[in-house]
Amino acid sequence: MPFYRIYHPRHLFTPEDKANIAKEFTRVHASETGAPPFDVKVAFIELPLNSVFSGGEPENSHIRVEGLIKGGRGPEVKKKILEGLDKVLQPWSKEGSIQTTLVEALSTDLVRHAGQFSSQESKNWAAGAPPQKFE
Repeated sequence: MPFYRIYHPRHLFTPEDKANIAKEFTRVHASETGAPPFDVKVAFIELPLNSVFSGGEPENSHIRVEGLIKGGRGPEVKKKILEGLDKVLQPWSKEGSIQTTLVEALSTDLVRHAGQFSSQESKNWAAGAPPQKFE
C-alpha cells in the first residue's frame, strides 16, 4: 500500500539512480514500519522546466516527495521515515531543495488491489502485525 511519488526536474536522475532510490525508499519504509517490501511502490515524475512556481516565480531545482502510507503510525515512526527518505535524496539536492510530505490512508477499506480490497500477502502480513491506533 505505501506509494511514494517523487516529483523532480527532468534529467536529474539516471535509470540506475531511480532503481537505487526506489530500493532505498523501500528499505527505509520497510525497516521503520515492518511493512513487507513487496508492497512499497515508488514512482518518478519528471517535471518540465518552468512547470512549478513558488510565489509566482519558477522553481526548477526542487525535489518533492509525496508518500501515501497506512494511517495510525506514531510521530516517531513518521519522523524516521521522513528523515530516511530525505537522506536518500541528499546527493541530488541543493540546500533546502527537498520537500517530503506523508499522507495517511486511515482505512484499508478505501484501498483496492486488482478489484480486491487487499492482496493476500498484505492480508497475511496485516494479520500478524501489531494493531494500529487511529487518531
